[in-house]
Amino acid sequence: MLKIHQCICLGCAIDRHALDLHGSFSWIADPGERIARASTAIALQDGWLLVDPVEAPGLDVALAERPVRGIVLLMARHRRDSEAVAARHGVAGQLVDDGAPLPFAGVQVRRTLRRPGWREALLWLDDRGLLVVGDLYGTLPYFLTGSDVLGMHPALRPLPPRLGLAELRPRAIAVGHGRPVTNGAAEALELAERTALRGLPRNWWHIVRTRGH
Repeated sequence: MLKIHQCICLGCAIDRHALDLHGSFSWIADPGERIARASTAIALQDGWLLVDPVEAPGLDVALAERPVRGIVLLMARHRRDSEAVAARHGVAGQLVDDGAPLPFAGVQVRRTLRRPGWREALLWLDDRGLLVVGDLYGTLPYFLTGSDVLGMHPALRPLPPRLGLAELRPRAIAVGHGRPVTNGAAEALELAERTALRGLPRNWWHIVRTRGH
């Protein structure tokens, strides 16, 4: 089981969640934020690749062990603090919602959605079994039915995309909202993909029931 790490800096902590044995991690900028915006730092051989970054206390300390080599945006509406983070680290951000490849070995870009107002891609690291998504799946109650740990976005459930991602068998899944799934990730993804449509009523009820909690 991967452990949760925190980096302490002048009394501030980053909510950091380990993703693989290479040092990759997911962080949540504000654990108290209702939508729990999450970002990912993928550990490359010679630096970091940041995905949909949001500023957080202690972030630069968590990244200090290696340089930032690039910043990826999985969807246009997830620009977040990418420009400020990119400027501070002297790199450029790249939007890959059209499936454009990245110049980083082992990091695959896969286009998932191309609908009016919603274009999204994901990252897949086959050798690590690491899957990084934006809004396609999440772990907040808003995405769930109450008996699962990973769920498809409610707006996609009525007409769920058939992506066949469960065939990837990930060992960890980093999402754009909520904590990553690092235990039973493959099974959680298979269930989320298989029950996206039929779980819609339970998802809506779960949203109503957990609102305000």
